[in-house]
Amino acid sequence: MKLLKVGRWEPSSKLCCSCGEFNADLILAMRTWTCPSCGSGFH
Repeated sequence: MKLLKVGRWEPSSKLCCSCGEFNADLILAMRTWTCPSCGSGFH
């Protein structure tokens, strides 16, 4: 298991946990999204 410590205001929910791609287009109202890079889906 890997534990990462990030800052309080780091936009970590915009990062794909599979490939690390940053989704800048993600807004707070979007509760599910698909990574444009690897295709992983998040709920």
